[in-house]
Amino acid sequence: QANNNEIFPKIIHGKVVCIVGQGTPRKRSFLKIIGFRGTEENPIIIKHCGSLFVDSNWRYGVSIHNCSHIHFNGFIQGDDKYGIKIRATKAGGALGVGTDSHDVEISHVEIFESFFAGIMIKEDPSCDNPTDDPYTRGRFTMKNIWVHDNYIHDVDGEGMYIGNSFYTGYHCANGNVVYPHDIAGLKIWNNIIKNTGYDGLQVGCGVHAVDVFQNWIENSGLKKIGIHGNGIQIGGGASGNWFSNVIINSYSSGIIWMGVNDTYIVN
Repeated sequence: QANNNEIFPKIIHGKVVCIVGQGTPRKRSFLKIIGFRGTEENPIIIKHCGSLFVDSNWRYGVSIHNCSHIHFNGFIQGDDKYGIKIRATKAGGALGVGTDSHDVEISHVEIFESFFAGIMIKEDPSCDNPTDDPYTRGRFTMKNIWVHDNYIHDVDGEGMYIGNSFYTGYHCANGNVVYPHDIAGLKIWNNIIKNTGYDGLQVGCGVHAVDVFQNWIENSGLKKIGIHGNGIQIGGGASGNWFSNVIINSYSSGIIWMGVNDTYIVN
């Protein structure tokens, strides 16, 4: 666990944090990144030291919480441009961004053999105490999330699961109805997504300034569950510009739109 509030209090905006693995390849079991706060002009770069393989049998591979203005960057020179690789086989997703994180960039990461989604970015509202929950709609908007130049393949769930699926409200078992936070300033581009159990790329609650373009999505919905077998799902509350994406061999629809706001789809 890398907690900037406790372990690295001197790491401030504009710095580079290098994650070290052990052995060959350089490995870690899992990684939780908490409390890294850069600025718009000087983000914190979190990268590998030569290469990094996060091989997790925990609930996640890499989890990013309470962070802003950071770039999780796996770029490496050479034919294999994915210097950070993540496998998470036990439960949950391989790479997650949650709590009050915003202004987060993720690039040049290879994700494979994930128990659920390859990349999951959202913070679900609380059924237990919705009146005091800081992450419900109107109290929190997750802003400026950029995801690009990643390779996600052979995952059991979605390739990317961005935003909550229940924009019109989630009906809890205790009778409460909770509303997930919005996402604004979402850009997803130049990713390769192959061989997903569920949808290749799913976005919900993306209400403003959403751009999804130049992604390659192939073989989605391998579990053959109709509602989860789409190449791209533009879910409840989602909007924006969706263009120049290549979608091949989806079990259900190539693109399904369920949004409520202005949406432009061009390929």
